[in-house]
Amino acid sequence: MDHMQTIHGSTISARSVLSIVGIALAFAGCSGGGDKTAPAASVLTSVGVTSPAQSVVAGQTLQFVATPRDQSGNAFSAALSWASSAPTIAFVSPSGLVTGQSAGAATISATATSGTTVVTGTASVTVTPAPVLTTVTITAPSTSIATNATTQLAASAKDQFGASIAATVTWSSSASGTAAVSSSGQVTGVAGGSATITATATAGGVTVTANVLITVVAPVLTSVTISAGSSSVAVAGTSQFTAAPKDQNGSAIAATLTWNSSVPAKATISNTGLVTGVALGTTNITVSATAGGVTVGSPSSVVTVTSAFASSASVNATLSNTFSPSSVDIAAGGIVTWNFATQHNVTFNVAVGAPADIPTTSSGSAGATFTTAGTFNYQCTIHAGMTGVVIVH
Repeated sequence: MDHMQTIHGSTISARSVLSIVGIALAFAGCSGGGDKTAPAASVLTSVGVTSPAQSVVAGQTLQFVATPRDQSGNAFSAALSWASSAPTIAFVSPSGLVTGQSAGAATISATATSGTTVVTGTASVTVTPAPVLTTVTITAPSTSIATNATTQLAASAKDQFGASIAATVTWSSSASGTAAVSSSGQVTGVAGGSATITATATAGGVTVTANVLITVVAPVLTSVTISAGSSSVAVAGTSQFTAAPKDQNGSAIAATLTWNSSVPAKATISNTGLVTGVALGTTNITVSATAGGVTVGSPSSVVTVTSAFASSASVNATLSNTFSPSSVDIAAGGIVTWNFATQHNVTFNVAVGAPADIPTTSSGSAGATFTTAGTFNYQCTIHAGMTGVVIVH
């Protein structure tokens, strides 16, 4: 049944009205020569939540980012608010900055609002415990050192996960008179014995320690050797000897020295190691060293005592009728050789102890051996005033 309605004094049925409206719509759709559809309005449909990492250490922060989008996936401007499912584990600020509070997991939510449309996005975050200093260990190249020697210790601080952690380390010694330790961990042996070296590490209000026992080995005299200024010394001459006492590590050690000459009639030695030649021959020089109740002796060093004078000399009988040099000194048993440039002879003024005269010789050389100490004057009897002397010691 049609519902009737009066418009401006005319009565038409509802069916007629609908027909008229349909015609009008059809006409409107055809006007302008074709169909035109208005673009759909942008509507907030989602919000994405991202972060640079999925975990954060307690006490540290992580910035979360929320991106609202419309039905086409395009960025959409909307008001944002943040929330955490567990603020005591992970707290989130109004700007999306998450701060780790304690170990655990939480869900971070970002809510975007546009008009009456509200959408929410989430992301998970895990909070790991903050590193805590739990151990410190000491590395020692050697736990035994000699006095005056050093060894460098190193300390390694680690957290509950076994990872290295920054810590302040101090060093101490239970017996600094035995083994002293520097602020850098260098241990110096002072005296024989043992000392406990302690490394104390501190970080974040936590302090832990580690110990290592260092043994200091006192030096023990084990050897002494001799160095000679010369293995020979002239009668009345001197030669300085030195001794080198050493410990079990080959290091020099202070010791009391006692010198000895096996034949003092040939050469003596002072308590400072000075050898003095007395007479021709040989002697053995030794030294004994004493330190810490230990006495050791050295190998012997042979010293030969020689004459203070030469064992030979040479004299030229010249064309100018001179002996050059006119005087020579030799040791007993020595030989003097005359070299003749022209006709000369050698005639000794005394016969006792002197060698045989050398007859006239015009060229070449002739020698004589002097076995007796004394002064022997001689001359060339061919040339007046041509004289010389041989002094035998």
